[in-house]
Formats: sequence, C-alpha cells, structure tokens
Amino acid sequence: MKHNLNFLRSLLDVSLDGIAAFDRECRYTVWNREMECISGVKSEDVIGKCAFDVFPFLIETGEDKYFHEALAGHRTVSKNRRFSVPQSGYHGFFEGHYYPLYDDHSAVAGGLCVVRDITYQQHAYGLAQQALQRLSFHVENSPLAVVEWDSDFCVSRWSESAERLFGWKADEVIG
Repeated sequence: MKHNLNFLRSLLDVSLDGIAAFDRECRYTVWNREMECISGVKSEDVIGKCAFDVFPFLIETGEDKYFHEALAGHRTVSKNRRFSVPQSGYHGFFEGHYYPLYDDHSAVAGGLCVVRDITYQQHAYGLAQQALQRLSFHVENSPLAVVEWDSDFCVSRWSESAERLFGWKADEVIG
C-alpha cells in the first residue's frame, strides 16, 4: 500500500499543472509540487486548512463558486482568472479545471482542481495585441499606398493612401 501511495505522489509531483484536492468543507487534502511553485505556499502550510482561509482572494474573485460547483457534482472551468498570493508576492493569471471526487458509494466526497498558470501566455497575448495595434496604425496612416492580397491574389486591403495614389475607392477594388 505504501508503494502505491508513493507512486501516486510521484505522479502528482511530476505534473506541469498545479493539482489540489479538497474535502466537503473545502479543506485541502492534496497539494502537489507545482501548486507550491505557482502559489509560493508549501504543502504543509495548506493541507487540512480551508482554501478560503489560506487564499481569501478565492472569495473576492468569485473563484469559490467553482469549488461549490465541484462539490455539487459538476465539472467547471474558470478561464483567464487573476490571482495574487500575498505570501509570495506572485501575481498573474490562471485557468482552473474543477472536478467532483466521489467516494466508494458514488457520493461526492470532495473536489479536485487542476490549475494552469497562464501568466506568460496572457503577457504574450497582450504584447501581440499591442504589436497588431501599432502595425494597423502604421498601415492606416502611412503616406505610402498599402495593398494586400489574399492567397488567390484578390485584393483584401486597400489603404486610404492607395485610394489617393490610384484614384479607386476600397470598395471598388477589394475582392
């Protein structure tokens, strides 16, 4: 039996996602190594404690409803959620997948939360959006004519400068 527990602990700890389990009172029962990395809080500091006492932001941000949905037997996902952990000073974004956990009699005994830190992806998305805005600004405000074609060589973009230079309106040439 001890070998099986060590094997299961090893499986949890090699996950690239944070994994936490909780009982019907929302007390943590499992906290893997990646949850320690994401939160900056050690397993021994959360096991047996209520999630909302350890992380009050879960209630402040409405994340507690996902815990309760899992305890009601529903699978749910929270996307692009902000978090801030005062214990570590770390803040960012996460995506949480919540699942009910059942006992031997098929009754909900608790819940499981799989957390993916998406802070880096959110940052990259923001940078891409900024670059797109800058590029669009330059294209629309360039003194040079900008003409784009699609893969079939049909005009897909015709800037105001192209209208001035060539004398045709965009709706006359696009497509």
